Amino acid sequence: MKFAYKFSNLLGTVYRHGNLNFTPDGNSLISPVGNRVTLIDLKNNKSETLSMATRYSITCVGLSPDGNLAILIDEEGAALLVSLISKSVIHQFHFQKPVRSISFSPNGKKFVITKDKVALMYHAPGKKREFNAFVLDTTYYGAYDETTCIDWTDDSKCFAVGSKDMSTWVFGAERWSNLIYYALGGHKDSIVSCFFEENSLDLYTISQDGALCVWQCDTELNGLKPRMPKQQTEDKEESTEDQEEEFTEEQQGKEVQGKVNENEQESRKKVKYSCAAKYFFNKEGDFNNLTTAAYHKKTHLLVTGFASGIFHLHELPYFNLIHSLRLAWIILND
Repeated sequence: MKFAYKFSNLLGTVYRHGNLNFTPDGNSLISPVGNRVTLIDLKNNKSETLSMATRYSITCVGLSPDGNLAILIDEEGAALLVSLISKSVIHQFHFQKPVRSISFSPNGKKFVITKDKVALMYHAPGKKREFNAFVLDTTYYGAYDETTCIDWTDDSKCFAVGSKDMSTWVFGAERWSNLIYYALGGHKDSIVSCFFEENSLDLYTISQDGALCVWQCDTELNGLKPRMPKQQTEDKEESTEDQEEEFTEEQQGKEVQGKVNENEQESRKKVKYSCAAKYFFNKEGDFNNLTTAAYHKKTHLLVTGFASGIFHLHELPYFNLIHSLRLAWIILND
């Protein structure tokens, strides 16, 4: 008698940590549960746990814009490329160090991960026929401490990276003549989240001590100018400097070296940010750390969670409080 047992579902385990993702249609929720991933059907009140599993607990889940691919990364930096259509593993990869966050570009052509002090941009798998599914495109330096969060502009031209050194860096995903990188400060604690405004370079940055900075850019997205071929060759010569990092199963890509202080002549022709407003969540003195935040660009709604179990719902950019509620005396992670 033959037994052909297959993994069906996982019972008795709950969510502990890791980021949550909604599918593009909004009917399902993808949640890491230990070293596996559970698909929760919100419409039909069903759940399904995928059979593949990582070696350690999953900390980051990246979902492609079309909802067909997902990248699962565990605590040690090991990644699985998973097809949500066939529900099978396509490729395995190891980033060698723990990864804090991962985000696909809105057009689905690139994705960025943050680990250690750098941000790494890769070509998204499935767009080109290549043996290696994870091909490194560019390494972005600039932060002095661990990078924590990522957000893209709607047209995938730029992305922002927050760091524990209280700074936020805006990088160009393509080589623009007026925006290669831009450093933003204004905070006294590590950056928890950063969000671009819809169809704009305007940015919101949120720190762990409950401060929100509203940044306005003097340039529109269509005002970014492509870099000339001559300047591209000069950049390749400048980028070969002493900072190097070892990668496995990947080729060394381009490098962007961010600097806080620039020459006045160089900064004149580039985009500029100014702090339009600064708001604080802990006005009443009931201080507790801000642990997570999410922003819906179309409705301009910001949800923030705190270590005491409280979450707030604000309308931006005027910071109007819509609702607040305490779920329980537990830390809100995502």
